[in-house]
This record gives sequence, C-alpha cells and structure tokens, in this order.
Amino acid sequence: GPSLASGPSPLLRPSASRGALAHGVSRGPRRWRRCTCMGQGCSICHGFMAALNSRHAAEDRADRAGHRTDFDSCSPSSSKRSAAREGSGHLKHPGEQYAVKALPLNGDFHIFDIDMYTGDNSRKNVGRYFALCKDHVDLHVTTSCFTIWRNHKKTNGFAKVIPAITAAEDEDTRVFFFDDNLEWEGKEDSSGICNLRDVRTGEFVEFYEGKNGFRRDTVARHTVVYHSCDYRNILVKANILDAMEDPEYFVKIVEQYSLPKEKLVVFMDVNSTIVCNDTVQGKDLANTLLSVMFECVEFTPREPFEFVFSGHPAIKLAKAKTLKGVVKDITANNNEAYASFWTQEQCWRLFTDLEPRGELRWSSRGEPFTLEECQKLFSEYLVTLAQVATSDGIAESWFRVFEALRGQHTVVLNSFGVDTRKVALATVPDEKRVIQVTVNYDKWDDRDMQKFAGQFEG
Repeated sequence: GPSLASGPSPLLRPSASRGALAHGVSRGPRRWRRCTCMGQGCSICHGFMAALNSRHAAEDRADRAGHRTDFDSCSPSSSKRSAAREGSGHLKHPGEQYAVKALPLNGDFHIFDIDMYTGDNSRKNVGRYFALCKDHVDLHVTTSCFTIWRNHKKTNGFAKVIPAITAAEDEDTRVFFFDDNLEWEGKEDSSGICNLRDVRTGEFVEFYEGKNGFRRDTVARHTVVYHSCDYRNILVKANILDAMEDPEYFVKIVEQYSLPKEKLVVFMDVNSTIVCNDTVQGKDLANTLLSVMFECVEFTPREPFEFVFSGHPAIKLAKAKTLKGVVKDITANNNEAYASFWTQEQCWRLFTDLEPRGELRWSSRGEPFTLEECQKLFSEYLVTLAQVATSDGIAESWFRVFEALRGQHTVVLNSFGVDTRKVALATVPDEKRVIQVTVNYDKWDDRDMQKFAGQFEG
C-alpha cells in the first residue's frame, strides 16, 4: 500500500486547540465565503456561489423584462420567492452536476437529497456524489438510508455508499472510510456496512482479501486496514479504544496510506469510531471500558445451545455474536438490567461461562482470546483512558485529524442517524456552514424523518 515519503507529512501542521476550533477563533485566511442570497456565512464554495450569482443575475434580468423565469435554487432560501421553488427537481448548474435537490426544511441550512438506489440515474449518481464531496472541502454530513439497508437484511449492497476510484482513474485523489462495523467478506450480498461503488459505473466493488487488489494490514493495537493496488480506497475497521488512546490515531493512518499532494476524501462513522457512546450515557470509566471491550470480543458457539445467565430468561446462541450483543440479548426489554450489567464481576463471569462452549476472539485477531488476556487489557486501558477521557465522549483524535485536513481536503461524517450533529457542533464554529446530504430521504420511515428534521427546528 502507499506510504508517505520520508520527512514531515503534509497533513502535520500547527493545530488549533479543540477549544479554539470549537469557538471559531480565526487562524489564517478566512475560510468561509458570504452567501449574498442567504445573508449569512456559507461553506458552499466556488461552484455553488457561481450558480447563485448566475441565478440572481438572470432573475434580475427577468424582473426588468416584466416576467419571471423559474430557476431551481442551489440552496434552501428564506425568501418567499425562493421558497416557492424549493425542491422542484434537480438544481440548475450545481444540481445538474451533482444530481442533488434541496430539501424544504430549515432554510438556514444547506440540506440536499440524492437518489442512490431507485431512480434510473442512481448508479450515475455515485460519481456525482463523489464530485460533490471532492469539490467542496471541509466538513460534510451524509445521513444514509437506514430503511433501505434494514429492508435488505443489512447487506453491503444497500449500506453506506462509498465511492470507489480505480488506480488509473484519478491519480490525485484517495478515499478513506473509517467504520467500526466493517466486515471483510466484502461481497454485495454479504452482511456489512460498506456499499463500495465504482464512480464510473456505479457497480459494486468487492473488497475481500485478494479481490480487486485488496490486502489486509493491522495498525495501532486493534485496527484492521484493507488497501488496494487497483483502487484508491482505504477501508479501516476503526477501534474506539485505539482512537481514544492515541490523539494522533487517525492522522497516523491517513499519513501511512496516502501520498503527498493527493486530495483526500475521508468518510467517517460516528458511534464507536470517533465517539464512545457509552461515555455519553453516563457510565463511569470502568463500566464504559467493559462495554466497549465487549463490543470488540466475538463469541462463536461450537454448536447451537440455550444459555441461561444469572437468573435471566434463556437465550439461544447459534452463531457468532459480540459479547455486547450477548448482553443485549440476555437483558432484552430491560433497560435497567442492561445499564447495571457492566461490572467486572458480571462481565468476567459471563466470559467464564461462555469460554467452554465456544471460541472467544478479539475482533482484529485470529487467535483465541482468554479471560486472563481480557483482564490484563482492561487494566492497561483503565490507566490509559483515565488520562484522555472526555465528557462528551468524542475522541481527541477526531479533532486532530479534522484540523489537519481542513482547508484542503473533505471530511464526511456518514451515519444512519442524527448522532452526527453533536460532532458537527463541537467541530466547526457554525453548523449552518456544513453541507448536509440525505440519501433517498423519501424512503425513510416517519420516525427517522421526524428526528432528522427536528435537528433543524428553532
């Protein structure tokens, strides 16, 4: 796989402190342009601004001629005139290029929808979506369609769309995808979170080891990386323990698998990739650590069996499942039992009870994982994480990599839920400057639509 030439990485530069970045302290040239039609700062740069100026000039000419011409807005507008045109088909200028349409939600935000699954042009839209991400730097948010993924049994072919670039296609761009739920069977119909699609054809790109040039590496303590000589894509099964332990975790991976002068588009999951969600839910550090570690330990039964633990109703264990998944099954429909489960006494007893009935493995390792190894790792992390834990659960390594990439590269928070907003608020001075893209919004269920729209109310 690619590695940087010797010497300092172009990513490494003096970084703003997290507090300064979150409060919008100015460093260097002003990064945000003012959008005259919105009357506020706008992160949608050159192409969108040119389209706006062109549209306004045409509207002015039409007004002077005594008639109106219907132009599609390239961003939601608070004016009545623009509101009447919101969502009316593809956008002129940038819309035709990117195949996005404005969602008629809060006009202060740049929120667009793109069809990746149902329309005649859905395959072509993979390339257009990639162009949008590549052309407009800094922070984006993409909210993928959970309904479509769930309805297709959570397979790769209907998961988060990640643009794939052949090695010969685009020599100056590389795409990273960080997600803790990556699975390495790597086929379109296999279980997984990664819908890797060729930007030229829209076809699925298989990514298991040995296919399409993909090879496997391990980095940090527990992170798995797949990189390819045929595609300019780096797939990273991130580990939140690694991300919290090392503030330079993401920066180091990006440095190792990119080359100088490349344009980088980095897709980043949120929960258990850059956010330790259990910290947010109020668990103390030891309980949080046990919960996170049990998400990384997989149990495979030798044969199906019924399992009873500590007086809870029996559950059936028939296939591989993380220990955290086992705990969720044991405490099903009992939130109080789940919340109180995470003590050393109960966790070590569960480990001991399961060990004779199958194989326990750490997710990034091939060999068996013993109780003694688990307890040793727990003790090590308890000391290390006490020094870096944050009240909001967001890993410092996220802020470091965003600071290193901003201004020249694109970072896309890609999630099925609304967990992205907390990260955006903590990362940029004004979330209204973030480009928001939804995938097949019309296919979402009502609950997801309401939660998404609710973020932008008020």
